[in-house]
Amino acid sequence: MKITVSEPSGEMDGFLVYIPREVTSIIAGQLTYLLSRRLYATTEDHIRGYNAVSCVLGGFVSCSARILLEKVDRVYRLIDADNNGTVYSVVSTEPLVIEPAIPDVPSSTPVLPGVKAQLEDARVKLQEVIDKMGEGDEDTAAILAQLIEIGGLLA
Repeated sequence: MKITVSEPSGEMDGFLVYIPREVTSIIAGQLTYLLSRRLYATTEDHIRGYNAVSCVLGGFVSCSARILLEKVDRVYRLIDADNNGTVYSVVSTEPLVIEPAIPDVPSSTPVLPGVKAQLEDARVKLQEVIDKMGEGDEDTAAILAQLIEIGGLLA
């Protein structure tokens, strides 16, 4: 029976599978058999199959699980820094050590310049304006100026 290979539905259409380092050479060796033209029904099937197998073989050397997990950690730190204001720093590069460590649960106390802390600061300022409006000791122009300042913080 000859192998037929359909057109890929997208560049990233596939599966992410963990393969222990110890067996990658065995699997890579077995996959090289799938590069032979005689296994495929048509030349087009062979081209698609060859390209797909080459992609898998290339992934063995270019995309280790460690690299993927480090990139996920980078995304977490980016979001945490933007939202919560957490400041991360590189302690060493070999091995890569970044402090503080990523917590199991994010901090519930954001700090400036984090977005959450800025929003809380704006909420407090807005509440102060509302409270002063009730006292009647602020004129409308001063209240409007404070609201514009708060609007700038929220933008």
